[in-house]
Amino acid sequence: MKLELISFIFVPMENFWLIENQLKELREVHRIERNLNASYKTNAIILLDTGWNLKTVREALLLIEEPLRSYLEKFRSGGVAELVRTNYQGRANHLIFSQQAQLCDELESNIYLTTHSIIEYFREIFGVEYTPSGKRYVI
Repeated sequence: MKLELISFIFVPMENFWLIENQLKELREVHRIERNLNASYKTNAIILLDTGWNLKTVREALLLIEEPLRSYLEKFRSGGVAELVRTNYQGRANHLIFSQQAQLCDELESNIYLTTHSIIEYFREIFGVEYTPSGKRYVI
């Protein structure tokens, strides 16, 4: 397998720079953030501050242009908090009230060591399929 080095042509992002405390906050959020989406957003803004242009950052992070522009606008309008804010609310679970009560009783009386075992319980008892990430919102 032959690896090729990618060369970037640096055309600086015009009229974009961070003040020291913004850069420090972005780096801290990037370091501690568990949400990969938020990490990508902070990383993109940090790279723009280093002089990379939108095209270079987009190519390096494998992003399409519109989300990158959106990240920049969010950061400019509301700082780091607005940049990493997520509006996703999810959706209602597929259990009716009596099934939710039954699940609560089950979880209070039995210990499940893995999410997978709870998913299996859902499938067997309620006939409902959930992904592991979807399960978090029910439990």
